[in-house]
Amino acid sequence: MKDVIFMWRDTRMVVLAALTAATYAAVLIPFKVVLPFIPGFTEFRPGSVIPVIFSLMFGPAAAWGSALGNLIGDVYGGTLTPASSFGFVGNFLYGYIPYKVWGRMGFLSCGTEPTIRSGRQIVEYLVTAALAAGACATVIAWGVDMMGFVPFNILSNFILVTNFAVSAILGPPLLAALYPRAKKWRLVHRLATSQAERRGRHAWVIVLLLFVGIASGHFIGNAFYFGAEKVDPGGMGLAVAVAPSIVLILLCAALL
Repeated sequence: MKDVIFMWRDTRMVVLAALTAATYAAVLIPFKVVLPFIPGFTEFRPGSVIPVIFSLMFGPAAAWGSALGNLIGDVYGGTLTPASSFGFVGNFLYGYIPYKVWGRMGFLSCGTEPTIRSGRQIVEYLVTAALAAGACATVIAWGVDMMGFVPFNILSNFILVTNFAVSAILGPPLLAALYPRAKKWRLVHRLATSQAERRGRHAWVIVLLLFVGIASGHFIGNAFYFGAEKVDPGGMGLAVAVAPSIVLILLCAALL
């Protein structure tokens, strides 16, 4: 995870982080007013494709850009709350996980750059987008529920479904169009282009554990509300139960 710190020494990476933040915020802000799902917390986000495709092109710059762009969107969209801190972390993971897991998923990995020119690349892209959306949804919903704002089951499912759906539909054509140009202009992060060579023999185990953390956290958090007569956000039972899954997600992200 040193790359997310050392990137600040590279002027080009700083510029790419700023570009990602500005693009993400510019697309998010209008929909906070026009199509809010839970006013003050989330809305329909066609811009949720940006962290995924920018991550595969710009590496760690997209992680910081996604986190900062979401925070800027909260500030200027009038939705800044204490829960925005979890939005920062969740969106950081949303822009961090894609480029870290690409080429590291064992038999699912195509071992090439994410140009989206084959069916196998599309499958790897969809799995990558699902992991990123799942981590983002679980972390944000856990924090927001713990603060007593919005139930975990409502927020986590909405973020997961909308982020993945938008990324799955818009991502492949956008990435296929943008990636070759970004590479031609020498904007592609070197780690993104050499991920297949760096993936390591046992990297797929970490990716598998990341999936376990996401799936378990999502299932446990939803189970607290499923069939219960009355469960209010802010209860420490859910926060404690999901905490090990959150730790596993963060640990796996750090180890990738």
